[in-house]
Amino acid sequence: MTSLESKLKKIALNLAIDALLRSAQRSPQRCARNLVELGSSAYPNALNKEQLQELSVDLLVLCKNHQPQKTKERFFSAFDAISNPPKV
Repeated sequence: MTSLESKLKKIALNLAIDALLRSAQRSPQRCARNLVELGSSAYPNALNKEQLQELSVDLLVLCKNHQPQKTKERFFSAFDAISNPPKV
């Protein structure tokens, strides 16, 4: 994936996350589940089942506590290593 494609993908994900976080207080479980599904569809096979479960629990806590910035940070930290592999 080119740098431009990567940047556009991150911008699109940011917008989608913002939309999902608007409903976080109303239904934190659904918000966390949708965030995990969004990441899984954007980066298929990036995380195994246990990692996705751990991410889901973390996002649920953040959604319940209504911490949108920390939620975004946790989301991208889970998938950034995949989207931006270290350069050798």
